[in-house]
Amino acid sequence: MAHDYYLFAGSANPALARSIAAELGVQPGACAVDRFPDGEVSVRLDESVRRREVFLVQPTAPPVNDHLVELLAFADACRRAAVARITTELVSH
Repeated sequence: MAHDYYLFAGSANPALARSIAAELGVQPGACAVDRFPDGEVSVRLDESVRRREVFLVQPTAPPVNDHLVELLAFADACRRAAVARITTELVSH
């Protein structure tokens, strides 16, 4: 990616994230979101985001709890990957 930032999409509204990425002229960052049978969520970033700015697109549409926990898992994965800054906006429907 030629930009100094990455845009990652959660599972709440991937079409919204694709639309935002298209407007910005970027591709959404590669990542994987896994849900285990007990409800745990795991997020893996497949991009090197060290010292980059990251934008997370994850609306808190129903089920709000699941989507919020996924957003927090994304933020934790970013923090562990040493991003420079994380930006997200909570939008509910």
